[in-house]
Amino acid sequence: MKKRKGLLCVFMLFLVALCACSANSDIYLEEQEVGTEELTENLTVSTQETENSNAIKMCYVYICGAVLRPGVYALQEGSRIYEAVEMAGGLLPEADVTSVNQAETVVDGQMIQVYTQEESQKTVLEENDGRIDINRADKNALMTLPGIGEAKAEAILAYREANGRFVNVDELKNISGIKDGIFDQIKEQIKVSN
Repeated sequence: MKKRKGLLCVFMLFLVALCACSANSDIYLEEQEVGTEELTENLTVSTQETENSNAIKMCYVYICGAVLRPGVYALQEGSRIYEAVEMAGGLLPEADVTSVNQAETVVDGQMIQVYTQEESQKTVLEENDGRIDINRADKNALMTLPGIGEAKAEAILAYREANGRFVNVDELKNISGIKDGIFDQIKEQIKVSN
């Protein structure tokens, strides 16, 4: 009988220990499950943030004038005007290639006007003030200015092609061969467009 009581006590202790272990195990598993949910939630938020930061930003530009298919085109942010020209089917044969800086970066909402050679000539001397727009003038128009021969006219076009539109007329002095003397002769006869 004592033996039975002893075995029964040992068995009861065993059951209590087993229950205690399984109760701790349940708590541990519940904590793990909560931790897993939080981890999954954090991973989802982190993935969404990464996707948002990697989203491609688009610019919409309107290209018109002497291109094959004028219209509105979507380009990735940081694209160049030459890419918009390509999307529009390229320049027409009568296009004035110097009327737009194709290396310039596009800006959302930008209008890109490609002039024909005839339009460029008209635009250069337009607006009744008789001044030459150095952002649109071709070589022949530039050569009508005092002190500007063929070499200086080509240098002006090369500078415009490399650096984009002139911001102000004083920028002409950045061109080799155009110093204060020549600039003073022509400054009243020139202007810059936007």
